[in-house]
Amino acid sequence: MERNDDVMQVAAAETSADAVEVLQAIDAELARARSAAAEYIAQQEKNLEVFYAWWAGQSPDGRKHRESLGMEPFPWENASDTRVRLAEEIVEDDVALMELAVSQARVRTLPVGTEDRARAGRAAKILRWAQKNLQAPDLYREVELARNWRQIHGAAVVRVLWHEEMTLEERLVTVPEVLAAAQTDDVGLVFDEGREAELLRVLEGMYPGVSAKDLRRAARELRRGGGSEPVAVVVPVVGEARVRWRALRVFEDVFFPVETEDLQRARWVAVREVLSETELHERAALEDWDPAFVEALLERGASASLAADDFSRALAVGRWRGWASAESLERPGEYEIMTVYRRAETDAGFPGIFCSVYAPALGADIAAKVDEPLPYAHGRQPFVVFQREIRERSILDSRGVPEIVLTWQNELKTGRDARIDLAELETLPPLILPASMSRQKLDFGPGARNFARDPQSAKELHVRGNHRVSLEEEAHIRRDIAWFFGRPGADVPPARQMLYQQRLVGRHLQEMRELYRLTWQVLQQYMDPLRVARVLGLDASGDQDALEAVLARSAEEIRESFDVYLHFDARDADPELFRQKQEVLTNIILPGDVTGRIDRGNLTAWQMYSLDAELAEDVVLSDEAASQKEVEDEQAALAKIYAGLEPPLREGGVNAQLRLQVIQNSLSANPQLQQRYAQDEVYRKMVDARVQHFTFLLQQRENAQIGRVGVKPVLDQ
Repeated sequence: MERNDDVMQVAAAETSADAVEVLQAIDAELARARSAAAEYIAQQEKNLEVFYAWWAGQSPDGRKHRESLGMEPFPWENASDTRVRLAEEIVEDDVALMELAVSQARVRTLPVGTEDRARAGRAAKILRWAQKNLQAPDLYREVELARNWRQIHGAAVVRVLWHEEMTLEERLVTVPEVLAAAQTDDVGLVFDEGREAELLRVLEGMYPGVSAKDLRRAARELRRGGGSEPVAVVVPVVGEARVRWRALRVFEDVFFPVETEDLQRARWVAVREVLSETELHERAALEDWDPAFVEALLERGASASLAADDFSRALAVGRWRGWASAESLERPGEYEIMTVYRRAETDAGFPGIFCSVYAPALGADIAAKVDEPLPYAHGRQPFVVFQREIRERSILDSRGVPEIVLTWQNELKTGRDARIDLAELETLPPLILPASMSRQKLDFGPGARNFARDPQSAKELHVRGNHRVSLEEEAHIRRDIAWFFGRPGADVPPARQMLYQQRLVGRHLQEMRELYRLTWQVLQQYMDPLRVARVLGLDASGDQDALEAVLARSAEEIRESFDVYLHFDARDADPELFRQKQEVLTNIILPGDVTGRIDRGNLTAWQMYSLDAELAEDVVLSDEAASQKEVEDEQAALAKIYAGLEPPLREGGVNAQLRLQVIQNSLSANPQLQQRYAQDEVYRKMVDARVQHFTFLLQQRENAQIGRVGVKPVLDQ
């Protein structure tokens, strides 16, 4: 597929410094940022521990054991050590609501000008198709990861790239094809063994990426077969081509200056990737990397993690789960790559975003590419930030749920452990035995035995506790949590719950809006016109005007063509509130619309999308399609009348004005219909009946206006 890189307006910068100096500066900036973010990175590790309810000495049975702790457990062996998953519960609820909102939201494209209205409708159709097809795997996995990291860590980043994957395909080489490629009729090019070098150059042009060994084999088989049989050649081709979304953890997968407020305005953004050897070769071929870089990286061997703290964090996470060791995380056969996008100026003073790719393991001595212009015509950083809260300027100031609920979660755990331990003590209290029975140190716990001089016989130790107070304290904590987050609770008014839910949904839909907008801009630049034609149901050869009306022709059009809009009302998730809203519309709003201000067609579409977005996609027509259907239905009705059949008259749900125009245009443009109308009384009466019916429907709408104001406008009389 041909790339539309010619729309780029920013020329390649001739760097004033040597490429090595550029890479050294990038590496130094990255090191400073990671050092400045040390506290942030430590907080993210703590957030994971709180979210997954991890702590040192934990045992699978939720009990404290000397063996797990490596010390004497407090208050006793086998005491309660439960996991309270408050942070995970809140995050799961938030992510579920965000997922529901996106699945039910209607993706629309709003034109910048009225002249783009039809084009915007086609763009929306392509976006919705991409959402359900091309982007479905990433929507299921990558966006889900970004939502979770947004709530756990406070922020996450989604990278938006055009992605191509290579695959192998068998092609048949024939003598006529070779001669056509060489633009000659001289068959000696193929059959003269002395001209093999010339033939190989032609085959290299026909099948780039095929090894010289395979091309020589094909050349010899063509000669040996006398050109009577085609020869098979396995060639690399683009197997998958689509926009790819990739979720990135802040300061693990993606790095930027700690003071960054808006990623689009960041001085630089660096992305860390780990590639297998196969992926390394594939990326090098697709992105035209320096072959010397790939060779040097392969000679260097598989590289470790970017820094020790990243490795330690992964090791710690794995150990909490009980499966990781230092050896299991070495990732043999994988290579770490850094892609850096930085803002700079050309020698002529024009700003732009420039891309460099290098490997930390090789340092600044060699790179895959240095300061090449961003290949995307939209001219923006290919990232969208998912941010949980905006309370300070820096992106890193956004807090995750675990950071906020840590003390509440600890309080709930303390109360629950105390109740379990107390219940066990009450069920099997410690015993006090006569000292004569044994000489042992004091022990405390369910069923423990201690010895005293005074008692003459064994007796139970009295244990004091109050479960009711503990439960009341937990209920109080739960009320505080529900009020703070606007979660359902007895003391949280429904209005507050809806306010917080709508804020969560609204912010996330704004993030998805930016994601879809960036996706649409990349699709415009790279999407195959044949695929666009299939999605829109167009003839790629005969509907060039319609195709050009959708695909942008310049970088400016790509940047400014449409705004993407998503909407979801959190109240629609409540069936009862949704029913009440529909009743208000049906019983109050619509009967009061005597001026016809409400577009019934758009209202019906909105109701369908609110009820079931998937069903609406199948049954709701666009404005263009609805109008076309009205025209076709009325033309079919006229054809039935011409055949002597009278079609039924519908009481409502029709565009009366448009159908009248169809009848009038058909009669005025067709002499045969005019003659039939003048000579055939039955035909004329059936046509007149339809005209009278549609006129009556229009009159009914006009009567509603007259009934409201009491008089018909003078100029309309």
